[in-house]
Amino acid sequence: MYGLIFAIFFFQTMSFDWVNNVVISGITSINSQLSHLVINNCNDVIVKNVKLIAPDKSPNTDGIHVQYSNRVTINGCTMQTGDDCISIGDATYNILMSNIKCGPGHGVRLVSP
Repeated sequence: MYGLIFAIFFFQTMSFDWVNNVVISGITSINSQLSHLVINNCNDVIVKNVKLIAPDKSPNTDGIHVQYSNRVTINGCTMQTGDDCISIGDATYNILMSNIKCGPGHGVRLVSP
């Protein structure tokens, strides 16, 4: 199990852990091996004008994964991924998404434990 957890966190492009009051803007991520952007245990996060690109046949290349976070806004982002454009994990509250361009990914998914 340790190896799997290590792989998940090692192969993501960007991770914000235990961060409050942050704006993530104008970033482009291409061909991440897993999730492009992870928001974990954060409060008051704004993600805007971010572009995330992966081949349509690449497994597990989520665009943005949010978990254990509160008050997250995702606006004006483009996600061309092989899996979920946005995945929402456990204990995530008050998430607002608008003006999202998603495809060929699977859209927005609520992840269960």
